[in-house]
Amino acid sequence: MNRIEIPKGNGKTRVIWVPTATEKHIAREVLTSLESVYRPRECVHGFTFGRSPVTNALAHAGEWRFTLSMDISAFFDNVDVRKVTGVMWAVDGANNRAFVEHTPDCDLLAFPDCRAVQGLPCSPIIANMAMDDADGRILAMREQSRLGWNFVYTRYADDLTFSFNHPNVGRRLIAAIPGVLADYGFELNPSKTHWQEATCGYRKVTGVSVGKSNIHIPRSVKRKIRAAEHQAKVGMKPKTWARFEGNKYRQQDQLEGLMEWATLKRPRRRSTGTVESPLPVHGSREVPGRPLTRNTFATVQERVITA
Repeated sequence: MNRIEIPKGNGKTRVIWVPTATEKHIAREVLTSLESVYRPRECVHGFTFGRSPVTNALAHAGEWRFTLSMDISAFFDNVDVRKVTGVMWAVDGANNRAFVEHTPDCDLLAFPDCRAVQGLPCSPIIANMAMDDADGRILAMREQSRLGWNFVYTRYADDLTFSFNHPNVGRRLIAAIPGVLADYGFELNPSKTHWQEATCGYRKVTGVSVGKSNIHIPRSVKRKIRAAEHQAKVGMKPKTWARFEGNKYRQQDQLEGLMEWATLKRPRRRSTGTVESPLPVHGSREVPGRPLTRNTFATVQERVITA
């Protein structure tokens, strides 16, 4: 299994593990086995069939006054086999392929370097499983209505988002969530905790602008598309995509992927292969339920869906 580093927009790098064909085949078997015993909670929108960043944002549309977003630091790096052992072993017999090739140094097939690393097909569902109990405790806070914990909670991978109407709820969440995550071996990134108010404009959730009755394409995305179209027309190379020079990614592919994202389609469903948009999308002329003709979301989540 190879280990590579991909540059990020902030100048840092993201470590990706690339399995061999045999390792990828076994990892997909692990994924299929785990899907048979694990059902994501309704609040989970990342790496889950029929859900996406768009459905995550739609959950926060409505008459909510405040939105609080938090980010788990080094999410995948903190997912180890101990966090999911109970659920993993619920898969019977030969389906326990995640534990093959077990060596004394904890070099499990699904856990290279003893972690659920990015790059394996089974890592996203394992990460969701590791957060399952924490998600349950956070949702339990919402049930304590007599204490004023009335809020909407969703999670997309390591992004936690809360919407509520009373500022005291947000203050309580800021105080309580770090302790909940710490009980499961996770830690928040304080620099990525953001408080948004509806009176200041649209709230942004997983890259989508959210209003009272609809979702919108962020202005920054519109400007980026216009700039990229102009640069492509006159033969200029966008500076923001310079990091893709020299590999398989092409300027046109990036532009098409960005334009597809701007349609804010919901992901395809298993049975019909269609997309749906239950709320109007500002600036989009897409027809709800139109059959997909090509790959839509240029994101990790859609790549998992179409795999």
